[in-house]
Amino acid sequence: MRRVIRKLRSWLLCFLVVCWVFSYTSSCEPLSPGVAQSVAKTAQPARQEQPAAKPTPATAIALRDGFAYFFDLTGDYEKIAVATGKEEAHGQIPAAAKVVQPFQTSGFDGCVFCGARYDRRSGRLYAVMAKQASGSEDAANHFEVVAVGLPRMQTLARIDVSFADPVVLLAPLGNRLLASYQLNAGNSGNQLSFGLSILDAPALKLLRTLRETTTIDAYTSGNGVKTNFSDQAYFGTDGKTIYDHFSRTTLDGDQLSKEIIDPVSVLVKSGDKSLEPFALVDLRTKAPTFDVTYIDSAAGKVLVALNAGRNSPQGLIVINLDSQTHSPVVKVAQTVVPASHLTPDGTQIVIEDSELRHPPGAKPDEPQQALFKTGRLIVFNGATGEKVREVAASEISGFDSRLVCFSPDGRAVFFAHQGHLFDVNLVAGTVSQESTNPAFVFNQWTQCIMADR
Repeated sequence: MRRVIRKLRSWLLCFLVVCWVFSYTSSCEPLSPGVAQSVAKTAQPARQEQPAAKPTPATAIALRDGFAYFFDLTGDYEKIAVATGKEEAHGQIPAAAKVVQPFQTSGFDGCVFCGARYDRRSGRLYAVMAKQASGSEDAANHFEVVAVGLPRMQTLARIDVSFADPVVLLAPLGNRLLASYQLNAGNSGNQLSFGLSILDAPALKLLRTLRETTTIDAYTSGNGVKTNFSDQAYFGTDGKTIYDHFSRTTLDGDQLSKEIIDPVSVLVKSGDKSLEPFALVDLRTKAPTFDVTYIDSAAGKVLVALNAGRNSPQGLIVINLDSQTHSPVVKVAQTVVPASHLTPDGTQIVIEDSELRHPPGAKPDEPQQALFKTGRLIVFNGATGEKVREVAASEISGFDSRLVCFSPDGRAVFFAHQGHLFDVNLVAGTVSQESTNPAFVFNQWTQCIMADR
């Protein structure tokens, strides 16, 4: 079944845009860039790492998260200074170099660099790495967490974690690292098993492993599994609360308690009359309801889409998971919903203006309509729903334009477009293409980590 799931993931990616545009349901969520995909790269000369000089403590404090590291699935990276947009270094993580060569010509199934979290207290990057590149569906990948010292990418510690690609979470104090993973792929009857390893950081010493089993039916119906986190989960500033989609999980020692917030209930209880154009009726219970789709999350807030059918109003709204309150509705066009984002502090909504167009060269068995990003970025106040500004960025217009990440202050946004990296300043309204190693291809699988060194 695991082999079937990997094949289905590749097929589902092709229909992701259609899923977003025509079926805004809570079960239609974006795929993770770390899922197994077939990667084939053009051969390029091997690169030598070019590390930047280590900043002084005073400089590190001033820079805060002054650098953006961009990684591909083989562990190649580009380091960009956020303030100047200049390349500071490029290379390949040594732990990845033991598995795949930079820009190898042969394809492999899955990821070698599968995700990471950064700890500014220790200057370490905790990267999820595959221990082997699988070219066969029958070969089992083993994964480990590798502590990487920035900026020189030294391997400082490592620990085996699981047979499945784990999601890692780092507590704000840097003292605990959680690794969440699935123990099986549904091949044990109707059972699904999940594991959560609690590690002492930065030593990467295993403290305890929690295991949990549920049925496939219960899992797909939305019953919360305490030990299972998505790649969009993150710790709140209190160091104990983990936000993940519509859930709040409290970590107390090695004990977990999970609360699922029902967004429909929050909206119904508010009695906000401005929601009336989006209101629906549950045909079974005759109770008022809403069609709510998860879009993005940051700082304990969730950006969701409301829609009452293809020809009915579409809207975006921000729900505060702690206070269980919501912002006013931002009325939008249907096509922009899957291209909407929250800034890292959760205070603003950034919309990539989009429209449906026919992709040039689309084959008869491929989707005949896809989202075309116009390059116009619209910023709204997440608390009031008021429009803040627009930014014209025609340089990033196209079918393949993708927002990779925000700077921590939300002022700069990095986009991947036609294999290149672009920086858009949302305040100044400027757009620039970053000068990077031509061999590094920025695309939908590019992952971004902000760091202060």
